[in-house]
Amino acid sequence: MTADLEEKPIIAVLNQRQVTPHRSPYCRKCGNQNINRIPRGRFVKMFLFWLPLKKYICYRCHHKTYRWGSRH
Repeated sequence: MTADLEEKPIIAVLNQRQVTPHRSPYCRKCGNQNINRIPRGRFVKMFLFWLPLKKYICYRCHHKTYRWGSRH
């Protein structure tokens, strides 16, 4: 006995973040995608120079953050 099974397409519901991941850095506080690189602090330059850290600032909310260097 064989049964004919209908194959129904599986439609995954994705939210906007999963469809279009952020390729450029964005502010984690306000979500602004227009943030700029600024020079690293003295402590990071002197003692953590070997880490690929980059410092960014969001001029909309004035939030400063460090990111790992492999991203833009």
